[in-house]
Amino acid sequence: MGRAADERERLAATSTLRAPSTNGPGPTHVALPLLRSSYYMGSLGVLGGRIVVGDETGGATCRLALVQPVSLRVISDSATPCNDPRLAGEEAAPVESLPRVGSQTGVVRIATWDSGKGTVHLGPVIMRYGNYSDSRPEWTYGGGYLWLYDVGTPSGAEVLRVSLSTGQVLATVKMPGLSRLVLSAGANGLWMGQSAESGWASGKPRPPLLYFVGVHTTKPEVVAEAGLHVDWLLASGHGAWADVQTGRASQSVETFSGPHTAPATVRVAGNGTQVPDNLGEGPFDAPPLMYAAGTGLVYAWPDWAQSSWPGTSRESIVKLDPATGRTGEVATFGTPFGSLQANLVYSDAAYVLMSDQGVTEATLYRIPL
Repeated sequence: MGRAADERERLAATSTLRAPSTNGPGPTHVALPLLRSSYYMGSLGVLGGRIVVGDETGGATCRLALVQPVSLRVISDSATPCNDPRLAGEEAAPVESLPRVGSQTGVVRIATWDSGKGTVHLGPVIMRYGNYSDSRPEWTYGGGYLWLYDVGTPSGAEVLRVSLSTGQVLATVKMPGLSRLVLSAGANGLWMGQSAESGWASGKPRPPLLYFVGVHTTKPEVVAEAGLHVDWLLASGHGAWADVQTGRASQSVETFSGPHTAPATVRVAGNGTQVPDNLGEGPFDAPPLMYAAGTGLVYAWPDWAQSSWPGTSRESIVKLDPATGRTGEVATFGTPFGSLQANLVYSDAAYVLMSDQGVTEATLYRIPL
């Protein structure tokens, strides 16, 4: 048997799935066994109305579980190639690779899932990049597209808009040479902001802080000129929210109803809980903030963030009202492990995936909103 078949047999033998807890309307959870490794890379997504829990620990063979979103019943749990875009709950996903050992020139292909054949299709090279700490590809999803950005291509900085159904590049937009941006896409385009780690070519004046690349545009639009950096950025519908740092000591939220309108700004006035940052450079699976219809902005906040001990056994879901800047706790729940792997909002609930190094299972939590 091949490696993939061996892995499927091992998974079948070790998949002792726990039934989800049933403690009323509060947080519920279900445990999922992991691939054996000293580290764990978990992901969350939604496909066909089901929660996708990905275990991307493996080099060639990873693991994909489908979970019923309300009861948390595990529908299936099986091995899959690590380039399977379903691991991220998407129809298409970028795959990075270095064609030659020791090469510092990487390539990006788009993997799509062929549901008819039940296989992954890996397309042609669509981008080349310098494999350095400040020039790795970044991407996000929104508006029905995959948006891929890199500062270190042979043609300079550029954004690619990619079809989720075919994996084909639909548009290429040239960008200023900025590294480690924060990205978020909405219904009509991609929002891009300088993070606390962004850089640009030495000797050149500071470029604008926030950009927008529309679905039908051929060049980026400047949304905000001034500011130190963007701590976090979240697009939804036709607008976006951002924490734009301009030197003020306190946090504030700027609400953009569109890329061409002045933002409404409110100061965050919560219970002492800070809002997490997105430092840019990389498609982080645990976004700092998420949008929940009827609730506002929500995020996960571990107890250890306010102490010197990282081994927390509690996690909180916090809501942030962008109209008033007020924060409030939605729920606090006990966790057996202390590391947030992934989170998402789907329908009327938040989902949090928790695990830690050297453990045998991850725990998926559902928190009603």
